Amino acid sequence: MDNNFRSIRSIRSLDLLNSARREDESFLNLASEEVKKLCSPLLLDTPELEDLMNKINKELDVGLSTEDDKPKELKMLNTFVKEISSQRIPGRYISLDFKGRYYRILLVTMSAEADKTTVDETLYTIPKKVRTQSGEAVRTDSTLLRKLIVLQICC
Repeated sequence: MDNNFRSIRSIRSLDLLNSARREDESFLNLASEEVKKLCSPLLLDTPELEDLMNKINKELDVGLSTEDDKPKELKMLNTFVKEISSQRIPGRYISLDFKGRYYRILLVTMSAEADKTTVDETLYTIPKKVRTQSGEAVRTDSTLLRKLIVLQICC
């Protein structure tokens, strides 16, 4: 990962952590002694926050890496959008998104007019049986395919 980006991310993360710590401390000033005693082990000083932040950033980098030989405690997919087209092509577009226990289908309708875009979203719960299948089995699941075909016909 780009070192410049990493340092910017670290600075922003540390700023957020310090801000959260200040909010926690101001909350504790209003809290009872019992609450203060219970929460005190959770309050971290700056070096501890930096150490925690570095560990999290390291795990995020490993989780996003493309090297399959590294063991990953935090499994992640790099799904960010790299760029957005500056052209506006009127039409209907379907976006399909597997998200944990849900399958989201978005129908985006773009008109020739710049301010006319509508988004219709449908969320389906993915049954546990389907969630635990292999990727190939999910792609060939007939129920899911039927829903997609119906959606395409309706569009």
